[in-house]
Amino acid sequence: MLCAGYAFAQEQSRWTGPFAGVEMLGSLDSVDTTETTAATGAVFHHFTSSGGGIGGGVSLGYNWQPWSSPVVVGALASFDGLDNSAGRVFRTDDDWAGLIEARVGYLSNPVLLWYGETGLAVAREDTKVNFGGPVTSQSRTATGYALGGGVEWALPAQTLPVAGTSLFFDYQHVWWQSGAMATPAAVPNLNFRWQRDSNLIRVGLRLHF
Repeated sequence: MLCAGYAFAQEQSRWTGPFAGVEMLGSLDSVDTTETTAATGAVFHHFTSSGGGIGGGVSLGYNWQPWSSPVVVGALASFDGLDNSAGRVFRTDDDWAGLIEARVGYLSNPVLLWYGETGLAVAREDTKVNFGGPVTSQSRTATGYALGGGVEWALPAQTLPVAGTSLFFDYQHVWWQSGAMATPAAVPNLNFRWQRDSNLIRVGLRLHF
């Protein structure tokens, strides 16, 4: 029993310290858009569009194990290049997205970590309105709130020449701040307001140092 407990402690120690990762990212978005008449503010049209895209990027983070327990807490930041779009006549596009998050996990066994995470999301959002005439474009840095979770599996210790390697899979839902566009040249008699949500799926490899 002592040997088994010692082996468990050795495996747990692989989850403590800095890590860096590479990842692939898939995004599924929905955008709720409301058009109002500029002169009166009356709702002219409301619709929901959807879309998605793929990308990839890198992450950096640090893990702690309080009191050498199976609980793992950490912080991480990720940055992904992204080719993502939603809608046609009213269209949103993302060039990149970043996340800064805190996470809390539990080791169900020495090599399997289940975790939840939450934090701040940032993305470059380009919006276009195109009704067949003049095209109006607008860009902004959108911020949002992310909430999600995932699982991480520690690979055998000698897979790569570092303290440890792991494969991970996680899901994030992001509520982005709403956006607005007043009397665009494409439709000068209307105002637009939209709310975008993203579902992000990430899979990748992390190196623990």
